[in-house]
Amino acid sequence: MTTTLQTLITIISSALHRPDDRKQLIDKFQQMIRDAPDDISESWEWDILRELAYDLDFYEADPNVRSEDASYYGDVRLEEVIRGALRKFGLSGRGLLPGDSLNDEDAVT
Repeated sequence: MTTTLQTLITIISSALHRPDDRKQLIDKFQQMIRDAPDDISESWEWDILRELAYDLDFYEADPNVRSEDASYYGDVRLEEVIRGALRKFGLSGRGLLPGDSLNDEDAVT
C-alpha cells in the first residue's frame, strides 16, 4: 500500500476517533481524493476510497440541516460508512489508532 493510501486511511480513520475534527478530516480526505492523479488512482483500493468520498458528501453533523434532505445522515451512519470501507481493507476501524496493521510492514499510529 502506498504512502498516499496509508495517509488517506489514517485521515479517515481519525474521523472515527476525533469527532470534534470530523468535518475538517472529511474535507481533507475528500480533497486528497479529488486531487489524486489518475495514473496512481486506478486500483481497487482507490475505487473504495472514491466511493467513500462520495458517500461522505451526505454526512451532515447539524441535525437542523440534516432534516432538510432525507439523503443526509449524522454521526451514527457516518461511523458505519467509514467502518464499512475500512473493513474492505481488512481493518476494523475500532483499534486502528494505534493497532490495526495496514499490511505486514505498516501500521497507522
